[in-house]
Amino acid sequence: MNKLINFNLTSIFRSVLYTATIATCLAVNSASAFEDLNEPQNLIYDTSHLGKTKAGNTVAYSYKHVDKSTDTNIQDQVLLSIKKEHDNAHRDLSIEFLSAERKMHLPDFNKRRGNPVIIGMLEHLAQSMGDESGGGTLYFRNRIRDKLADENLKVIKSDGKMQFSFAPLENDPYVAENITLREAVITIAFNEDTPGQLLSIEYVSGPSKSPTATRTLEFAGVQQE
Repeated sequence: MNKLINFNLTSIFRSVLYTATIATCLAVNSASAFEDLNEPQNLIYDTSHLGKTKAGNTVAYSYKHVDKSTDTNIQDQVLLSIKKEHDNAHRDLSIEFLSAERKMHLPDFNKRRGNPVIIGMLEHLAQSMGDESGGGTLYFRNRIRDKLADENLKVIKSDGKMQFSFAPLENDPYVAENITLREAVITIAFNEDTPGQLLSIEYVSGPSKSPTATRTLEFAGVQQE
């Protein structure tokens, strides 16, 4: 049975406790911390993502939010800066996650081998679901966490790309009347040769045959100081 990986950050996102909690949740330093991970969980929580990055690199991701129902078209970015190399895998990092009212304040990370952008984007999506539904972010964090632990969730591999998709709120009674959330799908893609390994995270809200909104984070390249 899979051990559920809890990335509950805190119920008050801007509180002092949040910084300490997210630092703990984003620590992916030891395979012994987790047991019986499925393949998607392993890719997110227990993989060395940063081996192809160097001190002075800034790994850039483009962010786009499009919503047909509100004529929303937002473009932003996430910047992951590599401050120091400790060995082949571990790095000191800082992160700028979006801007303006969307900005997520994250601490610096020391000796990390996991890419914090992944959990940062999942947290952003959980918050967005909460905002769109009028519900609590905690509920949606837990639904994402639970679905990632599904033993039936499989990774598709093709031409060096590793990708999986899941519907965190499928058959969820809390959003039964909200097709936008009920049929929402998150797709995460990786490539081992890409600095930071994360290629993209895409959130598409339903109905599935005619999506109303998307939030997409995509690898955009590496900048050098």
